[in-house]
Amino acid sequence: MADTSDEAQAFLERYDWSWRQLSDPQRARAKQLGATYQPHFILVDAQGRIVDTWEGAGDSSIWGAMLAKLP
Repeated sequence: MADTSDEAQAFLERYDWSWRQLSDPQRARAKQLGATYQPHFILVDAQGRIVDTWEGAGDSSIWGAMLAKLP
């Protein structure tokens, strides 16, 4: 089951994320990208390439390690 918009917004505010997020309540895009678990994070660079993914709960150290992989 996907998060509600309010739950997703609270998560973004908790981690002070300001970049674009994709809402996919039916999980159609997630399935196209191979996501089999929720939450599933897909970090995409400015050229549209998948840089990293993470399934499951994460924390600031996980997000920092993911972001460090951006070119």
